[in-house]
Amino acid sequence: MSTAQILLLLGISVLPGAIIFHSSNTHFSKGVKPLLSLSGTFLLALSFCHLLPESYKSLGYEAGNFVLVGFFMQVILEYLTRGVEHGHYHSHGQFSQYFPILAIAGLTVHSVIESIPMVHNHSHGHSHNNYLLGILMHKAPIALTLASILKSSPLGIKKSWIWFSLFCISAPATVLIGNTFGYDNLIRESWQARFTAVAVGIFLHVSTTILFELEDGHKLKPSKLIAILLGLAIYFLTA
Repeated sequence: MSTAQILLLLGISVLPGAIIFHSSNTHFSKGVKPLLSLSGTFLLALSFCHLLPESYKSLGYEAGNFVLVGFFMQVILEYLTRGVEHGHYHSHGQFSQYFPILAIAGLTVHSVIESIPMVHNHSHGHSHNNYLLGILMHKAPIALTLASILKSSPLGIKKSWIWFSLFCISAPATVLIGNTFGYDNLIRESWQARFTAVAVGIFLHVSTTILFELEDGHKLKPSKLIAILLGLAIYFLTA
């Protein structure tokens, strides 16, 4: 990835936090849900139409094992994050004093795994940009959700910014470190394919959770339907 792309990856997380922390409005859920549906649809299309075929082409039947690892890894990670990845915070009561540590740990693992396929991936320019677009679309609503939770917590703005900053730097730091200390081509490409398959499993879990979570009364809101159609349109226009 170029320096500009790394900065873009950082900015897409920092900007929502700056908006939330310095705004008097703490209710952003109406805006987050359509963004989540949009990003979830894009990631689902990207996974089925591009990442899964590429993974099986590179790894053969072994790809399925890594996809399953990613899928069930995300199940475990959501015990730590309490569902921040799909726009919720299942607090089960008062704000937990352990939430920042657990959530940032879970989100960091999530970010590191999905960022590794972008390391030194210059040979697949168009598909690489498509993957980057998916990550950017995915991170924006997560950042909005996390910042909203932290702002409404008893931590205070300064501590909230510290925890939020750790989330923001996890993805760009992974790419930057990988670019600087990358393995030789054979090992790196081999493991990138495996991490891509794991990322696909994570994407499948997150996107299907978002898309199959219906509103009260099992009704699909028009705003969600529009976001889903827009996500599909963006994917096929950029594929």
